[in-house]
Formats: sequence, C-alpha cells, structure tokens
Amino acid sequence: MNPHPLPVVWCGAISGCLFPVWLTVRQFAEEFSHLVQFFAEFCCVSTGAYLSVGSLESIGDAGDLIKYQCLIGYLWFFGIAMILAGFAF
Repeated sequence: MNPHPLPVVWCGAISGCLFPVWLTVRQFAEEFSHLVQFFAEFCCVSTGAYLSVGSLESIGDAGDLIKYQCLIGYLWFFGIAMILAGFAF
C-alpha cells in the first residue's frame, strides 16, 4: 500500500503537462517544432479537461484524488489553468 497516494496521483497529471511543454521549450526537433508545440498544447488542454470534468463524476485520476481527500476546487483550478495554458501556448 502506498503511504502517500495523493502526491503520486498529482505527479501523473503534472508530468503529463510539463514534459510536453519542456520538449517544446527545448525545441527537441526543430524541423517538427510545430508538431511538438501542438502536442504540448493538446496535452495541457486534455489533462485540464480530464481533471475538471472527471471531478464532476469522480472518475479516473480525479476520482482517485477526491478519494484521497483532494479538494475539488484544486482540481478545477489546475484544470482551468492547464486549459488556458494550452490555448495560450
């Protein structure tokens, strides 16, 4: 049994957004930079929507976060911030 499940679940969502953004900032493949940027935008928007909408029905990672006493407001804040970051990227 994991003694600290909340940080483990949060790390999945956070790394799912930060890794693609890191690739974009780093210009991992200059000839495919537009595809890498699209991938980063998509990851941010989809992760944000996944946590925000998932919190309504307690499904997926959002359900796990709620089960481990994460406040729904945090899910909405993170979700909306990632959606806005994805569109602003």
